[in-house]
Amino acid sequence: MSTNAPHGGAPDPAGAVRPLPPRPNLEFEHKQAKKLLALLKEGDADALARVRAKLKQSADTKPDEFKLADTQFCIAREYGFTSWPRLVEYFELLARHEVSGQRALESGDRAQDNFLRTIPRLFAARSPLISAAITRFVPRFYGRSAEEVFASEITEDEARLVTARMNRFPSWQVMQETVRPPRDR
Repeated sequence: MSTNAPHGGAPDPAGAVRPLPPRPNLEFEHKQAKKLLALLKEGDADALARVRAKLKQSADTKPDEFKLADTQFCIAREYGFTSWPRLVEYFELLARHEVSGQRALESGDRAQDNFLRTIPRLFAARSPLISAAITRFVPRFYGRSAEEVFASEITEDEARLVTARMNRFPSWQVMQETVRPPRDR
């Protein structure tokens, strides 16, 4: 069985997806997919349950019949992406985004917190700016329409991710580790 077709329907609830690591790495995820496939081939029950939870039509698939595309799809779905190609596209965008332009390396916590508090207001107002940022930076909304975004809720962690990504950081954690308080004038 091999399915890497886009997953239809509404975005997964925030609690049903796992967050990206602080420093996402496509090569690491590809290795994880290979490792998951190897576990499947060995008959690992946890690996089988994990893949079957994400590939709904795989109930009759034998462990040795799964393909790399299946485990890639599983990993992508665990993060909330609709498919492995969407995950790859997101990681490539992240890599380009991180190297384009200068990061704000000096900023007070106040500036970050102010923007973070603005996101829910923009979300409630159905701002096109915030829907564009959410569909670009939050995996479970990546590539989705504004209507799909606004039909759901955004979590504080997702708002933090948007804030970090708008400042060209891969995650809130990395931004907090990197940004220095402003110098006294």
